[in-house]
Amino acid sequence: MQSNGNGNRHGNILIVDDNTVEANMLQDLLQMLGHSVQYAQDGAEALELVKASLPDLILMDVNMPGKNGYEVCKNLKLNAELSPIPVIFLSGVADTIGITQAFAAGGVDYVTKPYVIGELSSRINTHLKLHFTQKELQKYANHLEDLVIERTWDLRKAHERLKILDTTKNEFLDVIAHELRTPATSVLAVGQLAIMGLPDPKEREELMAIFEKGSQRLQRTIDNALLLARLQTSDSFVISEDLDVRTLLDEVVQNCEMLAAENNTEI
Repeated sequence: MQSNGNGNRHGNILIVDDNTVEANMLQDLLQMLGHSVQYAQDGAEALELVKASLPDLILMDVNMPGKNGYEVCKNLKLNAELSPIPVIFLSGVADTIGITQAFAAGGVDYVTKPYVIGELSSRINTHLKLHFTQKELQKYANHLEDLVIERTWDLRKAHERLKILDTTKNEFLDVIAHELRTPATSVLAVGQLAIMGLPDPKEREELMAIFEKGSQRLQRTIDNALLLARLQTSDSFVISEDLDVRTLLDEVVQNCEMLAAENNTEI
């Protein structure tokens, strides 16, 4: 496909006409205008050439032996690969019925013989431009479709990798939380026994208070770790429930008191 200085694109054109003299004259004209030209004498030969070379445009005579131009065009439009090729009908009869049949068969234009050279050339150039533009748009659409498929595949693979990482994370946290709970329970039990065995009641009471606060904080940390381990990012959902604000505030104050006690500060 090339273009001349006027911006018109040259194409591969198939002439289908049983009149050899007229076909040769039209072929010479189109070649002078820069187009590549093929020639078929009847519908059967035209269908074979079209399948073999996929022309950019077809100039189709209406009245031919065997299948006429309308029938050949209808056959072309039944084929998804051949259907986009524009067909301009050529006829020595300018009647409404013939024009109507031409467009009904799938033609894009209807030119009567004898041709006006300038008019025929203009119509050919117009339909070639439209055809090439449609091909470019289809090519672009196919490219976008390929990009979408590729991007969708990448996102699917990334999602699968994230699921694997999330599962690994959950398994790791579950193991850690379980391993923390077992020794923590033993340590707390031993610590409680040791405090209870102190002879001084006042000292035992003070240490037990500190011990209980520390035990609660450690237990909450382990429980939170277990909760986090059970959360599945891909299947997470929210369950709404009533919240006791007073209890929440009491817990916040208690945590602050524990932090202040650890740092020897007052709140």
